[in-house]
Formats: sequence, structure tokens, C-alpha cells
Amino acid sequence: MAPVSKRVELARLLEQRVVVLKTIAKKLADKEKKKVTHAKCQKATYRFFSQKVQYLLRNNEIKTIVGVEQSTFEKLLKIIKKTESPVPHKLRVVIFLKFCREGSSQNALSRSVGLSQPSLSRIISACIKDLVDVAHEYIRFPNTKAEILCMQEKFANRMDVNGTTRGVPCYAVLDGKHWRTDRPPHTGSLNYNYKGFFSYNSLFLSDSDSRILYCQISKLGVNSDSQLFRNGPLEQILKRAADTYGLRALPNSNVLMPAFVLADNGFASSKTVVMPYRASQLISSDHIRFNKIISASRVKIENLFGIMTSKFQIFARNLRLDPALSRALIVACSVIHNISLPPLQVPAYDFSDDQVYPDPYRTPEQQRTALKDYLLNR
Repeated sequence: MAPVSKRVELARLLEQRVVVLKTIAKKLADKEKKKVTHAKCQKATYRFFSQKVQYLLRNNEIKTIVGVEQSTFEKLLKIIKKTESPVPHKLRVVIFLKFCREGSSQNALSRSVGLSQPSLSRIISACIKDLVDVAHEYIRFPNTKAEILCMQEKFANRMDVNGTTRGVPCYAVLDGKHWRTDRPPHTGSLNYNYKGFFSYNSLFLSDSDSRILYCQISKLGVNSDSQLFRNGPLEQILKRAADTYGLRALPNSNVLMPAFVLADNGFASSKTVVMPYRASQLISSDHIRFNKIISASRVKIENLFGIMTSKFQIFARNLRLDPALSRALIVACSVIHNISLPPLQVPAYDFSDDQVYPDPYRTPEQQRTALKDYLLNR
């Protein structure tokens, strides 16, 4: 038989192991209990959220939770495809719009709607893909002479604070926008922009109603606006629009002007892109007045960016989705924005008496000077 001291030591060790095993068993039981409790809470949260959405839909108050009108929501229901997900189709669309509107993380959203984070991720990805697939139908550049003229008249008829029409005969405004993001993996500093944060740069074109006519999202943030413009298709698109429109005399004058867009000094001046005079070119008060007039119209693109970041709070913080999905989200929200606007009403113009004029301007500067003289003396 073992000595008494050894038997006592063995008994003490066995007792310690029993205590440890009891502690582990208690922790496992508590953990299992928490899982059951969490699952019950999640089901209750999901049931409550589902009932709330059904109540809001019945009373046409869905805007309070998704931020878009009932009519826009119904259009989105037709665009976003139904899936075999156990989550009802309408609830999936509501969850996606709630994600875009509130800008909360997926973990925070999962707690508020009663679904797991992986389920939310699948819902968000599927909705983004469906909206991007139809982007060409809702983000449309004007293709006809009538559309360009209609947009041009809308800008020309915009009024200042004194009730006087501004008369700027552009049909759209152009600018770049940096969308904040966490540093994409394996990109180094390629997404670190001159403003001091990681982003995806983009180009947007807007009409006078803040309708998006064109968007181009870059994979990088280091690219400048002019680089995106030179390397993308927009330059050729604007030239085709100018060829379609031709030259027309401005109202109550003999000044001929092609179709053009307004932009800031981040772009190169051309006959299709008119920009204000740079600081070094402000040699007279006329140049300053001209800058003020066209800047008052060009501000519409800044209004668009403000509307986008206000309507979709997801852009108020860094984008944290997969890089490709983050860029697709920008396009998807642009589609939702355009759907929420009324369609462009184009009058029935009569172009039978239109004449073909030769281009009277040898350089873009001559064209800008003619535009300046028209706006200051009309």
C-alpha cells in the first residue's frame, strides 16, 4: 500500500480536478444557456421588427424607417429580385435601405433587426448586385437633342435671389467626389488621397434637378479628377453630345454655343467643358462676375453630393464592405436617388427649321469669352 502521505496527496489532487471539472461544466452550461437566451431574444427582436414593418407598410409610413417614399419603395421591390431566403422579400428590401440610411455597422444592424450578421451580409450583397444590374436604365446620359435642350433650358431658367434668371446655357455640371473607405487590403497608399484619407475617387454629372446623368467610380483614391476624365469614356460621351446638339443661337442674341457642361478648375478647359477663370486670370471685374454667375449654377453638383450623404448615412463614415462591393454600393445608392426623382419631362420641340452652323470658335478660350460677354450683357 502507498504511504499515507501519498494517499492524502492523491486525494487532494483528485478533489482539485473535480472542482475544475465542475467549474468547466458550469461555464459550459451557462454558455449554452446564454446561447438559448440569445437565440430567443434574436427571434423576439426579428418578430417585433417584422411586425413593425408590416404595420408601416399598411399605413404607408415606410419612409420613417427606410427614408424613401412609398412609391420609390414599391419600384425597388420590382427591381430587387426575390430569393429563396426565409426572410420575406419586402423585409429584405427594408433591411437594405435601413443599412444605407442609418449607416450603422452590420453587427449593430443585426441586433436591431434580429438577424445574424452573415444573413445581413448576404441580403446587402444581393440587393446591391440587383440595383447595379439596372443602373444603365436609371443613370442615363441625354442621348437626344431634345433632352439636351430641355436640360439646358432648366439651367438657363434658374433664378437668383432677386428673381432674375441666370441664363447659363449649360445642360449639366461635372465634379469629382472622394468616398471615404478603410484602407483596402494589398493597396498600400494607392487609395490615400491628397485630402489625407483613404477613398475611392469618382466623377459625377448632374442636371439642374440633381439627377445623376453619369457616374464613374475609380478603384483608387490617388487619381485626380482630370486623370479620371482623361482615362474614362466621359470625354468622348460629351463630344458625341455636342455633335448631336450642334450649334444654336442663345436666346435673344446671335451668339452661337455648343452643348457644354460646367466644371471647376480641376479639369482642362475645352469646348464641351467650361470652367471658371483661375485666380491668375482674374484681370477685371467682368471675369469675377462671370465666375460668380457660373459658380451659382455649378453648385448644383455640390448639392447632389450633400443630398447623397444626407439621404444615405452609410457615406458619413468609412465604407467597410469588400472594395468591389463598396464601389458598387455607391452606384446602387445613385440608382435609388434617381428613382426617387420624377422622370425628366421633355417637351415636343420642333427642329425642322434648325440650321447647321460652322464652329466660329478656334479655341475654347474664344468660346468662353463669347459666353462671358453674353451672360454679362444680356
